[in-house]
Amino acid sequence: MKLGTILLAFAAGILVLPSAYADSPRSVDARELDIAGVKTGMDFDQARAAAAKYLKVAPSEIKPYFHKENLTNFDTQMVRDIETITGARRYSGLSYEKDKAKLNVEFEPRVPVDKARPLVVALVTYEIPDTAENAAAMKEAALAKYGEPSVDVSGPSRMNMYWCAKPSGRFLQCNIRPEERDEAVLKIQGVSMRLYDPIWDKARQQFLQDLRDSKAKTKPKF
Repeated sequence: MKLGTILLAFAAGILVLPSAYADSPRSVDARELDIAGVKTGMDFDQARAAAAKYLKVAPSEIKPYFHKENLTNFDTQMVRDIETITGARRYSGLSYEKDKAKLNVEFEPRVPVDKARPLVVALVTYEIPDTAENAAAMKEAALAKYGEPSVDVSGPSRMNMYWCAKPSGRFLQCNIRPEERDEAVLKIQGVSMRLYDPIWDKARQQFLQDLRDSKAKTKPKF
């Protein structure tokens, strides 16, 4: 599959753009958006199957991997956390690369724990080579697929757009307020895309803190 074909695939399900942006920022639930068919909240099998179907490749071409420390090649803390919470060492990511286009999917352990679906997609990224032509094509495909962004702070030479549920028109950002930082955000900057949902990281951190607290709990005897 050629780079242009992969990029244009993102424009499937084209939306009709308004003639001008609305006065108030557009609210978009980024949990309903996908990159190459993959949404946050999917489990491991769903994500692999969705990417394979969207990109029209065999599921075996969507490669699973474990995150490793750069210097030691040991498992990262995320891999260890997944094992702690799910009870088994499991893959922490999926990747696909073709014609210099790179798709990457990263998982968190699902909390509350679900033995049937132990992993959950928290982050999806996609990137193509950094050229002016590719950036223009990325912008065209993104607007066709996702519609008007919630926040657009693009400059004359660099696209920088966000889709989120509660954008701040005043600050031209998503998730600017603490109470909004549980929301998923799709960000497209230049030739790279990033779809991230922070709720899974927060759930993991809380689970591990509760586990530490339970181990430290001591009944006083005096």
